[in-house]
Amino acid sequence: MKQKDILQQPTSGLQEVVRSLNENMRNRLDQEYHWFADYPYVEAAIGGMEGQVEAKVMAVKYPITEHSGILIMPDEDREYYEVGWTELQPDDIAIILEALPDEDD
Repeated sequence: MKQKDILQQPTSGLQEVVRSLNENMRNRLDQEYHWFADYPYVEAAIGGMEGQVEAKVMAVKYPITEHSGILIMPDEDREYYEVGWTELQPDDIAIILEALPDEDD
């Protein structure tokens, strides 16, 4: 009987997306990107708040770590918070990566 780790596959997929996001940011001239009008929406769990909070991603900067590199602004308080990839929903990391324009745009 072959043992299968059911938790490893999603974690590996998430780690691959985070690695791709970091690679993208590392290769940019200034190693960060700021959105103004068309930033993606994400669901974020911010510093001890219970449940999920809808927030806008305002910027990303290299390196994106578990606890830093992603600047978000929750709708309800208009304050900025720096979070890492662990505070976001896994699918939202991929959305951020897809929303980054090519360097020559």
